[in-house]
Amino acid sequence: MSILYETKNLNQLEDIPISLRELPQWVCWRLQERGGKLTKVPYSPKHPHSCADTTDPATWGTFEQACLACQQHKFSGVGFVFSKDDPYCGVDLDKCRDPQTGMLEPWAQEIVHMLNSYTEVSPSGTGVHIITRGSIPGPRNRTGHFEMYEKGRFFCMTGNHIVGAPKTIEPGQSRINAVYKKIFTEGEPTTNPSTGNGNGNGTKRESSSHEDQSILQKAMGARNGVAFSRLWQGDHGAYPSQSEADQALANHLNFYCEGDPVQIDRLFRQSGLYREKWDKQHGEKTYGEMTIAKALASGGSYYCGPQQKHGIPQREKSTEATGKPKANETPTRRLELIRADSIIMERTDWLWAGRVPRREITAFIGDPEVGKTMLALDIAAKGTTGTLEGIYKDKPFDVAIASAEDSPSHTMVPRLKAAGADLAKVHFIKMRIGKDDGGGLMLPDDLELLTKEVKRVGAKLLIIDPLMSHLGDGLNSNKDQDIRRALAPLSTLGADCDATILIICHLNKNESASSKYRIGGSVGIFAVPRSVLLAGEDPEIEGGCVLIHLKCNVGQKAEAVRYAIIQKLVKAEDGTMIDTGLVEWGGTAEGVTAESVLHNAKDPEQTSILDEASKWLESYLGDLTLSVKEVFAEGRKLGFSEITIRRAKKQLGVKSLKRGTGKDQVWSWVNPTPQADTPTKLVKGDQKPSKGDQSQNVDHLKASTRNKSNISNDLLKGDQSSDIDHLSKGVDHLSKAPKTGVKYDVAPTDWPDTSGSIDCEVDLC
Repeated sequence: MSILYETKNLNQLEDIPISLRELPQWVCWRLQERGGKLTKVPYSPKHPHSCADTTDPATWGTFEQACLACQQHKFSGVGFVFSKDDPYCGVDLDKCRDPQTGMLEPWAQEIVHMLNSYTEVSPSGTGVHIITRGSIPGPRNRTGHFEMYEKGRFFCMTGNHIVGAPKTIEPGQSRINAVYKKIFTEGEPTTNPSTGNGNGNGTKRESSSHEDQSILQKAMGARNGVAFSRLWQGDHGAYPSQSEADQALANHLNFYCEGDPVQIDRLFRQSGLYREKWDKQHGEKTYGEMTIAKALASGGSYYCGPQQKHGIPQREKSTEATGKPKANETPTRRLELIRADSIIMERTDWLWAGRVPRREITAFIGDPEVGKTMLALDIAAKGTTGTLEGIYKDKPFDVAIASAEDSPSHTMVPRLKAAGADLAKVHFIKMRIGKDDGGGLMLPDDLELLTKEVKRVGAKLLIIDPLMSHLGDGLNSNKDQDIRRALAPLSTLGADCDATILIICHLNKNESASSKYRIGGSVGIFAVPRSVLLAGEDPEIEGGCVLIHLKCNVGQKAEAVRYAIIQKLVKAEDGTMIDTGLVEWGGTAEGVTAESVLHNAKDPEQTSILDEASKWLESYLGDLTLSVKEVFAEGRKLGFSEITIRRAKKQLGVKSLKRGTGKDQVWSWVNPTPQADTPTKLVKGDQKPSKGDQSQNVDHLKASTRNKSNISNDLLKGDQSSDIDHLSKGVDHLSKAPKTGVKYDVAPTDWPDTSGSIDCEVDLC
């Protein structure tokens, strides 16, 4: 007896309904060859070397036991045993699914719809399993490719849920009765259900998967076949919203399906545009039914093929001299007005709360050495551990990364480990040709391969770093149309795979341009993403960095937030220590704008203005504590911009104070006291302080911790459980600063305090 193994994806098992996972009715299974035939043999998760008996509960185990045994003993997968003590009934439809396209045979699609309960793909990929609540109403339970069981059998479970079917097990005795009557009274189904099998005009016609494929070939080969193909693949970039793209595809299908609503529905469910919303109830109809009804009501002609039958509504005649319609004539382009009250509003979900919208493209932009990649990896690390604020909080997810500039072994993995990532949930994208290196990921050329792999691992975040290095041959990064050719398919991938895309881009050298024109390449890189975040040097704090929300099409822009890249040592597998970097988050950067980050020029004229502003500010403040609004208002009267005044504040070492409580709180500025007229500075580059400087810093730390202000720790929670101890060792870190990038250990004393958790006057940003 030879034993064969299957590849399994245990990550999907969490999609199995919890009502099943809670029952102690689980076994492992393995494909074994018996008598020349492959058989799925159940094994006990408690005693992995012994076979399980589907009638003996002593040989079963819990879901957790089955998963663990599956991993440890190389089983093919896990299975659920149906018992007389549970209320479930399982239906097995075999040889009804195309594993490449996911398309179901019409007879199987009908049964899935009739039972309307949890449905998943079988391990072979060619069948489906449906689990519902109820009992088999008669003595028969199998015929042809149809089987149903309620006890004494087990299903090999995959968790590969069929999109469109419920994710829960629904009560369905009446539905089971209807399916039982149809199958065992009428025989094994081979065509579409008789209900709705007309053409909209009362004439019956055969409808099968063969006919579906024929319709798709005709639609894709038509004059507007490119537009149809894009919709079919799920590309809705040419439409203001996916709902309008849904309607456009339904209109196309209506033409070729000759007004058959059942066939329109069946085909739409096989398209890339199909989503759970299609079956969402709105009043008396689902969203899908409403969309099909509009397509049917739009009027117009139908496709007139060579096998046209009587009774089908005829297409309009051609305007050519013959006066006769052509068999291959396609629908003409027309304009349609859609009423706003028919469009269903949808709320935005956030992968990272307020900054990175789920299933959309977000761009991180900035100059080199401000930590763009580090920020992306910090988000990835928190995502893999369920600590990222957003829709996946407490729900760890997988991440896929395409990196063209940094080595995974030397740079990326050490940074991820420093950030506390679950490395088992991070996947680096590697292209291959046969067994050879295939170079880097190219867009849009490799989109199909990328989509397949993102789906396979179930990644919820895809990082492309940097975008320019992943553009396909022939694409010009400075041409808007070429950039959209690369990014539009990524939007489709996001919707199709339930994945959020994060692209990283560099800035150009045109410092006089506005923020949207500072991205290297076409302005399309700014236009296509729904959210754009700018990383740059903090204009107020030497050596610090700030993340600014430049654009958000799906909500309000979030506040700017401060951060820093600090040194971190991580232990490699061989025990050696690797010096890497880590993002440390600070508080919100009140008043810091994109312009103050981007337009940080230092020409002589600006330096002169800055000196004048500094002299004025020092004189104006004197010994007083004045509100920031008052300072800005007075400075504007003299011709000083807000940015210039803030730079003057930084140059003078002016303190920021918060006065009042609650809604009455106001920010104020005050000249530095003689004891602290030179703020503690951050170490940048290879600069190292002298021992004397270190001694002064120690004194400053001791003194500043006696003063009271707050440190914000409410944005991206890191491992800051011992901040005070960390601060007390600040001087040691000054002499051990890494030699590249931006890094520092002790923030200046004028850091704006927000919501506090530590009472001191120093901070890690």
